[in-house]
Amino acid sequence: MILTSFGRSLWISTIRNQPWSASSWSGSQASCGVSAGCPSLRRRSWTPQRASVSSLDAFTGVIALSGDDRRFAEAGRLARLYPRLKILLSTHTDVAGALTKLGGGIDPSRVILETKSTNTYENAAFGAALIKPQPQDRWLLVTGALHMSRALASFRVAGFNVAPWPIYDDALPETVKLSQAVHEWLGLLLYRALGRTDCLLPNSGRGRREPQIPVG
Repeated sequence: MILTSFGRSLWISTIRNQPWSASSWSGSQASCGVSAGCPSLRRRSWTPQRASVSSLDAFTGVIALSGDDRRFAEAGRLARLYPRLKILLSTHTDVAGALTKLGGGIDPSRVILETKSTNTYENAAFGAALIKPQPQDRWLLVTGALHMSRALASFRVAGFNVAPWPIYDDALPETVKLSQAVHEWLGLLLYRALGRTDCLLPNSGRGRREPQIPVG
């Protein structure tokens, strides 16, 4: 019951695209340890909003995780806007299938496929093994809005400097959204307990003042 209530609070804030905070759920006493990019839930609100950046010229690439095909379509759109970007895809398809999901018009040499992962932790760990990310590299992470917090935390622990670019699931029934929110909250707790992340909720990088890049 407690996790369901908490999940509902997180889900409502996500679909309204409003900041979430522990104070939005009266029963929450949650907090996370103090570490870089990991604010206390009592002091800072968090929402998986899209990174506020003026362009992707300074970015190394875009990462898209398997799931909703809109994630790959959005990664493809961004890649066509910025032809220099690398594209890391966590998927179980081949290059031809990946290019189709990206929407075409992309040089296959830009695409890096991570095909062995079965969960978010492995998405990040296996992706890092392929990419060997450097501290100066910046990556845009594309995944579902409710999944974004766990994905951000996992990729940052794996060594990626990632900024969020969530896909919002507005068309899903409310019961499905609530179920996903509870699933993600359980995942956040489990990953923190297993040491797969270094905080409960990551800093999403909100608050930058640059205008956003074009939204599709």
